[in-house]
Amino acid sequence: LLTELGNAIRENTFEIFLAFLILAIMVTYFSKRIVMPIKKLSDSAKMLSRNIDNVRIPATSSIELFSLASALTRMKVYKRRDKRAKEVIEKAYAALEEESLKLNKSKEELLISHQELQQANVKIEELIAIHKASDKEKEYFLRDMYHALNTPLNAIINGADIIRKEILGPSLSKYKEYLDAMYDAGMQLKCFTT
Repeated sequence: LLTELGNAIRENTFEIFLAFLILAIMVTYFSKRIVMPIKKLSDSAKMLSRNIDNVRIPATSSIELFSLASALTRMKVYKRRDKRAKEVIEKAYAALEEESLKLNKSKEELLISHQELQQANVKIEELIAIHKASDKEKEYFLRDMYHALNTPLNAIINGADIIRKEILGPSLSKYKEYLDAMYDAGMQLKCFTT
């Protein structure tokens, strides 16, 4: 059986060689036309998945490979857009965080100012109460002073009027009593003022 096989191979060597040659040409053709573009597209897809920006999507000739290449190109464009959108969102988020910190600081400052205003209002209310009490004391003092000053002043005014009009006559001895009262009232007033 082996000898028959060997004889068949020797007789058909040219056909076998030709078959291997055709097979080699087909493998080379399919390798260049299908396998190599698929490998290049696969490598591009791997690079895109690693977020490498400068990925070049190779051009292909067959319709299926062209569709795959187009899909990868769209994927690359979408990745770029996504990256830009992510950058914009990150910047907006950072700005929002900064504004949030500023607002929190302003809120704290407002709370402190509010507390200070409340404390100032309490002090003002205390001062108003003290002022009202002082006004009452002043009113009592002035009323007492009016009575304390009014009596000696009436004595001085009336005594001076009696002497001026010489109601008791021209004699000075009669006015001595009034002059003593006026002197005493003046001394009383002097004590109040000193």
